[in-house]
Amino acid sequence: MRFPEIPLSELCEPVSRPVHVEPGVQYRTIGVKWWGEGAYERETIDGSQTRAKT
Repeated sequence: MRFPEIPLSELCEPVSRPVHVEPGVQYRTIGVKWWGEGAYERETIDGSQTRAKT
C-alpha cells in the first residue's frame, strides 16, 4: 500500500519554544544524520559547556 505524497505543511506546523540556557542545568542535545537517516540523541551537556544563549 502506498500513501499519496503531500507537503509536510499540510500535516503539521513548526513550533518554537526557546529556552534560556543556564549554567548548572543539564541539556539534551541532538544531531541529524546525512542522506535522510534522521535525527539522533547526542550527549547531555551542562549549560556552562556551551556559548548558546537559547
